[in-house]
Amino acid sequence: DMGTVASKVYHLRLRSWAHGGLLPDVASEASRWGDSLGALPAPSLEGTRWSVVMDIGRTTFTFMPTRWASDGMRLEIPLAVEFRPNGLLAVVRAPTFLGTWVQPPGVPTLVEFFPFLEIFFPKPEEEPITPAFMDGEWEIAENGKLVQFFVETSGFKRGDIWLPAGKLRFRANAYGQLLSAGRDASVTIRESRSAFGLFAGLFAGITLGPVAFLAFWQLREVAVCVGRCSISRLPDEAESLQMSSVRITADDPDKW
Repeated sequence: DMGTVASKVYHLRLRSWAHGGLLPDVASEASRWGDSLGALPAPSLEGTRWSVVMDIGRTTFTFMPTRWASDGMRLEIPLAVEFRPNGLLAVVRAPTFLGTWVQPPGVPTLVEFFPFLEIFFPKPEEEPITPAFMDGEWEIAENGKLVQFFVETSGFKRGDIWLPAGKLRFRANAYGQLLSAGRDASVTIRESRSAFGLFAGLFAGITLGPVAFLAFWQLREVAVCVGRCSISRLPDEAESLQMSSVRITADDPDKW
Protein backbone atom coordinates (compact mmCIF):
# COMPACT_ATOMS: atom_id res chain seq x y z
CA ASP A 1 0.00 0.00 0.00
CA MET A 2 1.00 3.69 -0.10
CA GLY A 3 2.18 3.66 3.51
CA THR A 4 4.52 0.74 2.87
CA VAL A 5 5.92 2.34 -0.26
CA ALA A 6 6.47 5.67 1.52
CA SER A 7 8.23 3.93 4.39
CA LYS A 8 10.46 2.06 1.93
CA VAL A 9 11.49 5.26 0.14
CA TYR A 10 12.03 7.03 3.44
CA HIS A 11 14.44 4.43 4.79
CA LEU A 12 16.29 4.17 1.49
CA ARG A 13 16.82 7.91 1.48
CA LEU A 14 17.82 7.91 5.14
CA ARG A 15 20.34 5.12 4.54
CA SER A 16 21.88 6.93 1.60
CA TRP A 17 22.08 10.35 3.28
CA ALA A 18 23.82 8.79 6.25
CA HIS A 19 26.65 8.04 3.81
CA GLY A 20 26.79 11.59 2.48
CA GLY A 21 24.68 11.14 -0.64
CA LEU A 22 22.82 8.56 -2.70
CA LEU A 23 24.77 5.33 -3.05
CA PRO A 24 24.61 3.79 -6.56
CA ASP A 25 22.68 0.68 -5.50
CA VAL A 26 20.37 2.65 -3.23
CA ALA A 27 19.73 5.29 -5.88
CA SER A 28 18.32 2.79 -8.36
CA GLU A 29 16.16 1.08 -5.74
CA ALA A 30 14.87 4.38 -4.37
CA SER A 31 14.05 5.49 -7.89
CA ARG A 32 12.06 2.28 -8.53
CA TRP A 33 10.05 2.64 -5.33
CA GLY A 34 9.75 6.41 -5.78
CA ASP A 35 8.20 5.98 -9.22
CA SER A 36 5.40 3.88 -7.74
CA LEU A 37 4.80 6.50 -5.06
CA GLY A 38 5.09 9.60 -7.21
CA ALA A 39 7.02 12.73 -6.29
CA LEU A 40 8.70 12.59 -2.88
CA PRO A 41 7.47 15.13 -0.31
CA ALA A 42 9.11 18.53 -0.52
CA PRO A 43 10.95 19.87 2.54
CA SER A 44 8.50 20.84 5.27
CA LEU A 45 10.70 22.35 7.95
CA GLU A 46 8.67 25.30 9.24
CA GLY A 47 8.23 25.05 12.99
CA THR A 48 10.91 22.38 13.47
CA ARG A 49 13.89 22.89 15.77
CA TRP A 50 17.38 21.54 15.26
CA SER A 51 20.65 21.23 17.11
CA VAL A 52 23.62 22.41 15.05
CA VAL A 53 26.94 21.47 16.65
CA MET A 54 29.89 23.16 14.96
CA ASP A 55 33.42 21.77 15.17
CA ILE A 56 35.47 24.82 14.19
CA GLY A 57 39.12 24.25 13.38
CA ARG A 58 41.60 23.46 10.69
CA THR A 59 40.44 21.19 7.88
CA THR A 60 42.19 19.76 4.84
CA PHE A 61 42.61 22.33 2.05
CA THR A 62 41.09 25.17 4.06
CA PHE A 63 41.67 28.60 2.55
CA MET A 64 42.19 30.27 5.91
CA PRO A 65 45.64 31.76 6.68
CA THR A 66 48.39 29.28 7.56
CA ARG A 67 48.60 30.45 11.17
CA TRP A 68 44.85 30.05 11.72
CA ALA A 69 44.30 27.28 14.32
CA SER A 70 47.92 26.31 13.74
CA ASP A 71 48.34 25.20 17.36
CA GLY A 72 45.64 22.54 16.94
CA MET A 73 42.92 24.35 18.89
CA ARG A 74 39.34 23.53 17.94
CA LEU A 75 36.03 24.97 19.13
CA GLU A 76 32.90 22.90 19.68
CA ILE A 77 29.99 25.32 19.43
CA PRO A 78 26.39 24.10 19.97
CA LEU A 79 23.46 26.08 18.65
CA ALA A 80 19.69 25.56 18.57
CA VAL A 81 17.78 26.97 15.61
CA GLU A 82 14.18 26.98 14.41
CA PHE A 83 12.98 27.12 10.81
CA ARG A 84 10.28 29.76 10.67
CA PRO A 85 8.00 31.08 7.89
CA ASN A 86 9.23 33.46 5.20
CA GLY A 87 12.77 32.09 5.29
CA LEU A 88 13.61 33.18 8.84
CA LEU A 89 16.05 30.99 10.75
CA ALA A 90 15.73 31.87 14.43
CA VAL A 91 18.48 31.23 16.97
CA VAL A 92 16.48 29.93 19.95
CA ARG A 93 19.45 28.94 22.12
CA ALA A 94 23.09 30.02 21.98
CA PRO A 95 26.04 28.75 24.03
CA THR A 96 27.93 30.54 26.77
CA PHE A 97 31.48 31.65 25.97
CA LEU A 98 33.55 31.14 29.11
CA GLY A 99 36.93 32.79 29.56
CA THR A 100 38.44 35.65 27.57
CA TRP A 101 37.44 36.23 23.95
CA VAL A 102 38.59 39.14 21.81
CA GLN A 103 37.71 40.77 18.52
CA PRO A 104 38.85 38.90 15.39
CA PRO A 105 41.87 40.36 13.57
CA GLY A 106 41.22 43.21 11.18
CA VAL A 107 44.47 43.11 9.24
CA PRO A 108 44.46 43.15 5.41
CA THR A 109 43.98 39.77 3.77
CA LEU A 110 47.41 39.82 2.14
CA VAL A 111 49.03 40.19 5.57
CA GLU A 112 47.12 37.16 6.84
CA PHE A 113 48.70 35.00 4.15
CA PHE A 114 52.14 36.66 4.24
CA PRO A 115 52.87 37.43 7.93
CA PHE A 116 56.24 39.05 7.15
CA LEU A 117 54.24 42.06 5.89
CA GLU A 118 53.10 42.77 9.45
CA ILE A 119 56.08 45.09 9.92
CA PHE A 120 54.34 47.55 7.59
CA PHE A 121 51.05 47.50 9.50
CA PRO A 122 50.57 48.40 13.17
CA LYS A 123 49.03 45.55 15.15
CA PRO A 124 45.70 46.65 16.67
CA GLU A 125 45.01 46.06 20.33
CA GLU A 126 42.87 43.05 21.15
CA GLU A 127 39.63 44.23 22.75
CA PRO A 128 37.64 41.77 24.91
CA ILE A 129 34.15 41.04 23.62
CA THR A 130 31.20 38.78 24.35
CA PRO A 131 30.60 36.67 21.21
CA ALA A 132 27.02 36.44 19.97
CA PHE A 133 24.92 34.66 17.36
CA MET A 134 21.99 36.27 15.58
CA ASP A 135 19.07 35.05 13.46
CA GLY A 136 19.72 34.15 9.86
CA GLU A 137 17.78 32.87 6.85
CA TRP A 138 17.02 29.61 5.07
CA GLU A 139 15.93 28.63 1.58
CA ILE A 140 15.26 25.58 -0.54
CA ALA A 141 17.59 25.20 -3.50
CA GLU A 142 16.34 24.85 -7.06
CA ASN A 143 16.43 21.04 -6.97
CA GLY A 144 13.83 21.09 -4.19
CA LYS A 145 15.74 18.73 -1.92
CA LEU A 146 18.67 20.84 -0.70
CA VAL A 147 18.22 23.35 2.12
CA GLN A 148 20.74 26.16 2.56
CA PHE A 149 20.78 28.26 5.71
CA PHE A 150 22.99 30.56 7.74
CA VAL A 151 23.27 32.31 11.09
CA GLU A 152 25.04 35.58 11.82
CA THR A 153 27.93 35.88 14.25
CA SER A 154 29.55 38.93 15.82
CA GLY A 155 32.98 37.38 15.25
CA PHE A 156 35.46 36.32 17.92
CA LYS A 157 39.00 35.13 18.57
CA ARG A 158 40.62 32.80 21.09
CA GLY A 159 44.31 32.02 20.78
CA ASP A 160 45.16 31.26 17.14
CA ILE A 161 41.59 30.54 16.08
CA TRP A 162 38.99 33.11 15.10
CA LEU A 163 35.87 33.68 13.04
CA PRO A 164 35.14 37.01 11.37
CA ALA A 165 31.84 38.81 11.84
CA GLY A 166 29.32 37.65 9.25
CA LYS A 167 27.44 34.58 8.09
CA LEU A 168 28.15 30.97 9.00
CA ARG A 169 26.70 28.88 6.19
CA PHE A 170 25.31 25.33 6.21
CA ARG A 171 23.55 23.01 3.79
CA ALA A 172 21.66 19.75 4.19
CA ASN A 173 19.39 17.37 2.29
CA ALA A 174 15.73 17.58 3.21
CA TYR A 175 12.79 15.20 2.77
CA GLY A 176 9.60 16.21 4.51
CA GLN A 177 10.66 17.02 8.07
CA LEU A 178 13.86 15.00 7.76
CA LEU A 179 17.07 17.04 7.60
CA SER A 180 20.42 15.34 7.03
CA ALA A 181 23.75 17.08 6.54
CA GLY A 182 25.46 13.84 5.53
CA ARG A 183 28.97 12.78 6.35
CA ASP A 184 31.68 15.44 6.86
CA ALA A 185 29.23 18.32 6.53
CA SER A 186 31.07 21.63 6.41
CA VAL A 187 30.67 25.08 7.93
CA THR A 188 31.68 27.79 5.48
CA ILE A 189 32.05 31.55 5.33
CA ARG A 190 32.31 33.90 2.36
CA GLU A 191 35.60 35.77 2.45
CA SER A 192 37.12 38.45 0.26
CA ARG A 193 40.45 37.33 -1.13
CA SER A 194 40.79 40.16 -3.66
CA ALA A 195 44.26 41.19 -2.52
CA PHE A 196 45.47 37.60 -2.48
CA GLY A 197 43.83 36.92 -5.85
CA LEU A 198 45.41 40.02 -7.38
CA PHE A 199 48.87 39.20 -5.99
CA ALA A 200 48.71 35.54 -7.04
CA GLY A 201 47.18 36.48 -10.39
CA LEU A 202 49.95 38.96 -11.20
CA PHE A 203 52.62 36.40 -10.32
CA ALA A 204 50.86 33.68 -12.32
CA GLY A 205 50.27 36.06 -15.22
CA ILE A 206 53.96 36.93 -15.42
CA THR A 207 55.12 33.33 -15.20
CA LEU A 208 52.29 31.43 -16.92
CA GLY A 209 50.47 33.95 -19.06
CA PRO A 210 47.25 36.00 -19.03
CA VAL A 211 44.96 32.96 -18.72
CA ALA A 212 46.56 32.11 -15.38
CA PHE A 213 46.00 35.69 -14.20
CA LEU A 214 42.28 35.41 -14.93
CA ALA A 215 42.10 32.05 -13.15
CA PHE A 216 43.64 33.40 -9.93
CA TRP A 217 41.62 36.62 -10.10
CA GLN A 218 38.50 34.50 -9.59
CA LEU A 219 39.73 34.00 -6.00
CA ARG A 220 38.68 37.53 -5.03
CA GLU A 221 35.69 36.09 -3.11
CA VAL A 222 35.57 32.45 -2.11
CA ALA A 223 33.70 30.04 0.13
CA VAL A 224 36.06 29.10 2.94
CA CYS A 225 35.60 25.95 5.02
CA VAL A 226 36.17 26.68 8.72
CA GLY A 227 35.08 23.35 10.19
CA ARG A 228 32.50 20.58 10.29
CA CYS A 229 29.03 20.27 11.77
CA SER A 230 26.40 17.76 12.83
CA ILE A 231 22.64 18.35 12.78
CA SER A 232 19.96 16.58 14.84
CA ARG A 233 16.25 17.14 15.58
CA LEU A 234 15.22 18.82 18.82
CA PRO A 235 11.90 18.59 20.69
CA ASP A 236 9.52 21.45 20.06
CA GLU A 237 9.13 22.41 23.73
CA ALA A 238 11.37 25.36 24.60
CA GLU A 239 11.58 24.30 28.26
CA SER A 240 13.39 21.09 27.35
CA LEU A 241 16.20 22.79 25.44
CA GLN A 242 19.49 22.68 27.29
CA MET A 243 22.60 24.37 25.88
CA SER A 244 26.16 23.70 27.01
CA SER A 245 29.00 26.20 26.84
CA VAL A 246 31.59 26.35 24.07
CA ARG A 247 34.20 23.62 24.49
CA ILE A 248 37.86 24.04 23.53
CA THR A 249 39.39 20.83 22.22
CA ALA A 250 42.78 19.90 20.80
CA ASP A 251 43.65 18.59 17.36
CA ASP A 252 46.82 16.91 16.12
CA PRO A 253 48.56 19.18 13.57
CA ASP A 254 50.69 16.23 12.39
CA LYS A 255 47.54 14.69 10.87
CA TRP A 256 46.73 17.67 8.64
